[in-house]
Amino acid sequence: MATLAQAVVDQVEVLLQDPSNTRWSTTELLNYLSEGQRLIVNYKPDANTRYLDYNMLGPIATPGAGGTSYARLVEPYYDITKGGLFDDAAGQPGADPLALRIIDILHNMNSFYAHLGAVGTDNAIRMTTEEDLSTQVKNWWRQRSFNSDIRHWMIDPLRPTCFRAYPRPGPFNMAAVRVRYAKIPDVVTSLSSSIEIPDIFQTSLIDYMLFRAYGKDGEASTNNELKMQYWNQFMTGLTLQSGSERATNPAVMGNMPMQGNMPMGGR
Repeated sequence: MATLAQAVVDQVEVLLQDPSNTRWSTTELLNYLSEGQRLIVNYKPDANTRYLDYNMLGPIATPGAGGTSYARLVEPYYDITKGGLFDDAAGQPGADPLALRIIDILHNMNSFYAHLGAVGTDNAIRMTTEEDLSTQVKNWWRQRSFNSDIRHWMIDPLRPTCFRAYPRPGPFNMAAVRVRYAKIPDVVTSLSSSIEIPDIFQTSLIDYMLFRAYGKDGEASTNNELKMQYWNQFMTGLTLQSGSERATNPAVMGNMPMQGNMPMGGR
């Protein structure tokens, strides 16, 4: 079960010795919690990941508008924050305006959306770069696919929610692709709301909230020292968490040299 905001705020109130919210109101603490979640996801995008089926030829104007946008056909990049909102209940491909950055684009989803006009396979999609693709296919950016089968994707280095595809889908069909992305957490407005990031980040979240709380009285030397102490604890916690994840990352371990049938140094 996800941790409720109430549990996090209660711990912060105890550490601040302000359980009656005399100095720091509940609204303030909830604002600090929201900021902390967003900052953690900004530093560690994998702390809040989602999956999205993205319609590459859907309208990019008002959600629900009919027809294909001309801008979608001429704009070289696709932005997963634009388009009709993704509706889990209806199972329709769309977009997420709270997407922070694309982590991976896994495979085509055309057979799942054949009833909406998608044709082609559900083959996997490989990441590449525009430079590498240009060495193999000189005019790749002009090529379109009329079977909606996307084979490669490239991230926009300046806009992490945008990508290019090869080949691009043709103008008279649609292509749907499965996207893994980092999502910006929603603003927490109630103590009964659940925090979106995993519980393992709860200590870092508390450290950030205490950093912000003591910053309110930063002109006092004692509070300023406490503020910096909690900021350092916040950053140290995220750094240690990242190091632990790298050490146990299956993708990294899978690339370890093999000795017999086992990775060297592993079991």
